[in-house]
Amino acid sequence: MTLGGIAQFPGATRAGVVGVGLAMLASFLGIPYAPFWAVLLIAINGFVMCAPF
Repeated sequence: MTLGGIAQFPGATRAGVVGVGLAMLASFLGIPYAPFWAVLLIAINGFVMCAPF
C-alpha cells in the first residue's frame, strides 16, 4: 500500500484504485468481528472506486 501511495504523487489513477481495492479486500477480514462496520467500509470503498476522478 505504501508503493501505491507513493505512485499517486504523479497523478496515477491506477494507484488510487489499487489502494482502495486493497482496503476493500482488507475489510473482508473484519466481517467476522464487526459485520456492520466491515460491510459499511466495503460499501464506502466501492463508492469511492466508482466516483469520477
